Amino acid sequence: MIKTYVYSIFLLCSTGVVKAQDNLVVKEISTLFEENATLTKLNFPNSTQRFYQNTLQQVWTKASDHANKTLEAMSLLSGVCQFGLYQNDYQSDTVFNFKVVVGKPHSQTPTLQSSITYFTTAPDWRVPRSIFEKEFLPKAIKNNNYFNDNHYAVYNLAGQYVETNVANLQEIRKNPAAYYVKQSSGCDNALGVVVFRFANAFDIYLHDTPEQRLFNEDKRALSHGCVRVQHAEQLAGLLLKQDGAKDKNREMTNAISSLQKKDFKLNKPISIKIIYLTCLIKDGLPVNYEDVYQLDQELEKIGFTMLKIKINELTRTV
Repeated sequence: MIKTYVYSIFLLCSTGVVKAQDNLVVKEISTLFEENATLTKLNFPNSTQRFYQNTLQQVWTKASDHANKTLEAMSLLSGVCQFGLYQNDYQSDTVFNFKVVVGKPHSQTPTLQSSITYFTTAPDWRVPRSIFEKEFLPKAIKNNNYFNDNHYAVYNLAGQYVETNVANLQEIRKNPAAYYVKQSSGCDNALGVVVFRFANAFDIYLHDTPEQRLFNEDKRALSHGCVRVQHAEQLAGLLLKQDGAKDKNREMTNAISSLQKKDFKLNKPISIKIIYLTCLIKDGLPVNYEDVYQLDQELEKIGFTMLKIKINELTRTV
């Protein structure tokens, strides 16, 4: 089964990112297939898969970045296999690089396109249901102090606090859907000191982390699916500057240092894309990356023919 987030080419072609008015994208796709047909002859590992991805990378760079330059002053691009976040400032032609931690193979970070509309300092964290039921609750049943020791609080759906004693934990175990867990703001909060919100169907976000040591690892597929970013406070400052609200930077830093939960809304939403590419073109040469989620095999199953049929269909409709 092809997962909805397997590759961004199907996000582009099938989920509305490529629209009828996006002539540039369709033309670039068609042209690249004609011009780069010989790429499959290059000595790449898994050459067929790499060809698909090289084509997508060039389409994404030429078409999407062109659109960004005409419509936006800044965008964020996160590469899962590159373990990086890239902030493109088109006004100053500057790119800022941030290390990131992405989802584990069994809790993969999806590809998507959205816009960051606000960020929150000193956030609390409402634990996703899957993590609560599959990870936290079993630990709490073994150790009744687990929630208290980690600064979590359990509530029923009416918002009433539930003490996590032995009897209550057994009741929660019978019907976990009737409860939820929140972690208060603080230096050990899983979201760190700032979280960046954007609409998406996967309920993920970009955030800081108290586990800064993880950024020293070379392979950083270690999260539950959200993207953890190093130097998140610096990124927040860059977003404020771009939004014409540089004067709010001190307010933001004070809120962080005092662990004050505060929303900072952006007047101009910043686009964010999360992509999954195991090969990029840098300085005219292909650079291969580890297939973190082993999705190249899925891509091979799709087949070049299916992809070209979809592109031809798009070309005819434009």
